[in-house]
Amino acid sequence: MKRLCYFVNSDWYFDLHWTERAIAARDAGYEIHIISHFIGEEIIKKFKTLWFYLSQCVSCCSVI
Repeated sequence: MKRLCYFVNSDWYFDLHWTERAIAARDAGYEIHIISHFIGEEIIKKFKTLWFYLSQCVSCCSVI
């Protein structure tokens, strides 16, 4: 199975702007992984029901 990994600084931002695209990718055969700073329990539950794999990013890091 192909994997798609999203690195996002906020769970709410992913939920607002990227969830539909991730669902489309999942439906196309991708395994979806999200690495983010998760703070909203409702969003975590939502993503888990969509079969997304979640990893908590404890410290935000810069690519610089």
